[in-house]
Amino acid sequence: MSIIHILVVLIAIFAGLVICSKDKGTRKHRFWGRVYVLSVVLIIATAFMTRELQTGIGAYKIFIILSLLFIAAGLYPLFFRKYIKIWVVWHYTFMLYSFLFLLIAAITHFIDYFRDFLISLRMIESEANVASRVLFWFLPFIIGTVWIFSKKRFYESRFRNFMMRPPK
Repeated sequence: MSIIHILVVLIAIFAGLVICSKDKGTRKHRFWGRVYVLSVVLIIATAFMTRELQTGIGAYKIFIILSLLFIAAGLYPLFFRKYIKIWVVWHYTFMLYSFLFLLIAAITHFIDYFRDFLISLRMIESEANVASRVLFWFLPFIIGTVWIFSKKRFYESRFRNFMMRPPK
């Protein structure tokens, strides 16, 4: 199950990067958006089947639940855009946060495996664990939040007229 989980994570990261780099609202955006959402749902499903997440509540489970909540919050404005005046901004913000949580979880998983390898070779001490968690969980979250809110202003101004029109 781990290989499927890793493969789906890579697909979701690729889809998220494509979405971030392309024009919004196009057919390609919608296609890659569907790929991203489906991938995240599969990530969540396969994550609970992996050995390390089967017991207790840890940081990864919390991030999985947050990812699911942000995906749901990002999709909500799409389904109810008729009633939400600035639906594009809400969709943009929540979907980017889901992508940010995905990246943070993927990076920290990779670093955890790499760190465990270095500890096994006695190249680093296990006390470095706390510092690496702070560095690789909270620093990307803070940087990502600043980036999301700086781009949010851009999208608010860019889609101001688009947001005011009711959908067809």
